[in-house]
Amino acid sequence: MQQFMYSSVLTDLMLGLLFVEFSFLFIRDRRFAYSFLPFFCAGAALILALRMVIVQATWEYLAASLVLALIAHLLELFRRLKDKEEPAHR
Repeated sequence: MQQFMYSSVLTDLMLGLLFVEFSFLFIRDRRFAYSFLPFFCAGAALILALRMVIVQATWEYLAASLVLALIAHLLELFRRLKDKEEPAHR
């Protein structure tokens, strides 16, 4: 069990589950799925960062994954702030 936890298989399964979840939402309602796209991207980037730590990749790959997660979170924050300001202009 310990070897399974320290292998990258678990992170691969998590990424696969994330992809299946987004695909299910995309099939049901595309607009709803697109509204959650930054969350899925941030989650995938954080899972990739975890995978980089597990496989002991160089720090550049870890940093790139974390920067991608940050960008996705900032895009979501910007979208929320934009949506919050929009009704005030009407």
